[in-house]
Amino acid sequence: MNLHTTNGHPPSDVKKGEVKDRIKALGEELYTLHTQLMAQSNQSLLVVIQGLDAAGKDGTVRRVIEHMNPIGCTTHSFKKPTELEYSHNFLWRVQKVLPPHGKVGFFIRSHYEDILVPGVEGFLPADVVERRFDHINHFESLIQDHGMRIVKIFLHVSEDEQEARLRERIEVERKRWKHNDRDWEVRAKRTEYLDMYHRIFERCNTPEWNVVKADTNWWKTWATMSLMVEALKDMQLGWPALDSERFSAPES
Repeated sequence: MNLHTTNGHPPSDVKKGEVKDRIKALGEELYTLHTQLMAQSNQSLLVVIQGLDAAGKDGTVRRVIEHMNPIGCTTHSFKKPTELEYSHNFLWRVQKVLPPHGKVGFFIRSHYEDILVPGVEGFLPADVVERRFDHINHFESLIQDHGMRIVKIFLHVSEDEQEARLRERIEVERKRWKHNDRDWEVRAKRTEYLDMYHRIFERCNTPEWNVVKADTNWWKTWATMSLMVEALKDMQLGWPALDSERFSAPES
């Protein structure tokens, strides 16, 4: 998919009402699978949400979690590293907030910011950024070997929709807390950031990236939930046997 030419709208033959009906059924399925993950507690799921500013990362996670048991979820939003985090290797702050077995973890931005931002802004030498591709691949291989499934999602917002949402953060009072002048500076480098995402997709594609069109909330909610359900089904979940010395489950 060419991010420079692809718009952020769902396919033209998709009906909003039909998708919303499917979200309800999908939510029930997601809840059951999530409960089984919690019950077995020998695997975990990490959902990595990336996207340009105003792509709707926070809102997507909020709408998905509405269909899940919150005690079985963790969320972490990655900002600019602190002084303490800078004093460690760049994956230190990521490792310590991974979801444990039995939980689904959401990363709103992630370790990929440590390639994306310095790669575009030139904060680090090019050879350091280059080595980070391999570091991330090794890191993700390690955590997958430990029973963690990873779903990587890039929310692709169109240029016009991104501008409209950034303007809303200035004009709408309840959204002003999200405003950051720097978001407009980053938007001016949209091409450079999308080029860097292309490099990330090519170099760190195990598991593969999923590009979700993000101009409409109902579509990206459905797409994210669908990818999660698919991953959870592939984990061969089920209900554990009764653990009791006094009682036994009736034969079926």
